[in-house]
Amino acid sequence: MQGKLIFNAITLVAFFWLFASYALAFQPDKPMIDYTIGWQQANSHLFEITIETSSQGSDTLDLALPNWRPGRYLIQNYARNVQEFSVSDDKGQTLNWEKVDKSTWRIQTNKANIVKIYYKYYANILDAGASLLDDKEAYFNGTNLFMYLVKKRSQQCRLTIKTPENWLIATALKKR
Repeated sequence: MQGKLIFNAITLVAFFWLFASYALAFQPDKPMIDYTIGWQQANSHLFEITIETSSQGSDTLDLALPNWRPGRYLIQNYARNVQEFSVSDDKGQTLNWEKVDKSTWRIQTNKANIVKIYYKYYANILDAGASLLDDKEAYFNGTNLFMYLVKKRSQQCRLTIKTPENWLIATALKKR
């Protein structure tokens, strides 16, 4: 009798382990934050950035730029380089937003499923921690030009780089 109980207990544990493995392997895709960076006129020094994300039912979304970057523990004002900030839903309807502090923007989602954020970022400093865009080079440090969603910092992200024809890309990121 005791041997049968042990066998049943082991079978039950194995069943739950198998079920949990199956559930983890076949869960639907987790929400993804899509970042796109590109530019039209390199000598304008303006990167064009789009962020597309799900509102996940939230009434508001907060986006922010860091005030410092790793390796240089000095307060910066990267947000000063943001221009032409705008937000829309997946149908192209404009969504309201407000800047709530030096480096945070709050978006009213109006219960939109998808929120699209667009802005330009002025980049005209070439050093190890800044960003530069001109007719010879596009160098960007993500910590100072990609806004992050404050309550979704651990959510998966994908980056698309749209370059003009004949520009080469060098990055440590994996290509998909």
